[in-house]
Amino acid sequence: MSQLSVVPLSKVRLPAAPTLREQNLVHGDGCFAYFRGCTAYYSYDLAKVDSVVTTDASNIMNIAICGGNAWKHGPSPASAAAVSTIAVLAVATSSGIHVWDASASMRFIHTLEIKGGCRSIAWVPSNGRAPGSIVLAVGSMEDSSIHFLHVTSSSLKLISTVLNPGVRGSSVCMASSPFTNSFVSCDISGSITFWSLPSGADSDISAGNPGSFAVAHTTTFTEDAPTCVCCISGSLSKETEPANVSSSSAGPFASWPLWACGFASGKVVIFDARGMEVCEIGAHVRGVTGIDYCSFTNGSGMHGGMLGTVSEDSVLQIFGIPSPQMLANSMPITLIGSTKIIDSILTGVGFPHSSAVCVVAYDSVSLQVMSLE
Repeated sequence: MSQLSVVPLSKVRLPAAPTLREQNLVHGDGCFAYFRGCTAYYSYDLAKVDSVVTTDASNIMNIAICGGNAWKHGPSPASAAAVSTIAVLAVATSSGIHVWDASASMRFIHTLEIKGGCRSIAWVPSNGRAPGSIVLAVGSMEDSSIHFLHVTSSSLKLISTVLNPGVRGSSVCMASSPFTNSFVSCDISGSITFWSLPSGADSDISAGNPGSFAVAHTTTFTEDAPTCVCCISGSLSKETEPANVSSSSAGPFASWPLWACGFASGKVVIFDARGMEVCEIGAHVRGVTGIDYCSFTNGSGMHGGMLGTVSEDSVLQIFGIPSPQMLANSMPITLIGSTKIIDSILTGVGFPHSSAVCVVAYDSVSLQVMSLE
């Protein structure tokens, strides 16, 4: 992939600086959210902050934009049931979960107290729910439990709690791929867990069959702790996988989708759906604090993408992710763009579209938007 110039484009004034916490910038198509203390800030158009919500005295640990325009930079999921007709801002706090309907001028939906508090949160794709509802996964602060919740425009219901027996700590970050109905969680002890998700009717999920959500397998990186994770090939389907690779082959690209996980050491590991390591990238000299992926299709119909990472070292890195066909033929993942944000501890990164990237920093009241040329 060709080299990119990362050029400052604009700065969006923020009401408050982000809390110093990993992945403190989440977004969908044209909208973003971040948090500080017990307050979350939401924008619909990347031009200004439109909504401010508060969780009273509960400190926010993580946030997620779920449903609606949260899917971005890729073709529609294979199943229409994987797309929600509502969009919500979900907030995990030290006391529980708070959810607002972002498609209805940030109307408050519900709050649910969870013993011990929550540390991480993500939208779980599921072909077993109808449009108009969302399944959330929430990581406990006190153990390895993952709580699964069913959300509609008027309710928030706990449907299942699964204790992950293969890990020792609480989940610090999560990610999902709606295109392949995949979900992973990463815990503080260095383990990455792949989950099997339900595929029954929406009524079955909301009924809360404990067997619907289960651990599929776990990969452990004992020498390091994950900090953030994202799916980097969520738009891939059987039609776009390399023709010479089968799901039963022993090669490093045998199982889609691929995932990227940032670690406290500054490295980024790319792994496949079996938990097999595809490659390791020495991305930063300090801990990775944010990660995001943007996919695209070029004029020749080849799929590829960009992986953006930020760190406490003040550097934004952009890596070129080759198409599945090129990856299968051992084409390397390369650094295609980089810039240093002077005197900034970066806490989040996101691609609003394929020609721009934005970052936020601790103790800074600016969302910095940069053009990729």
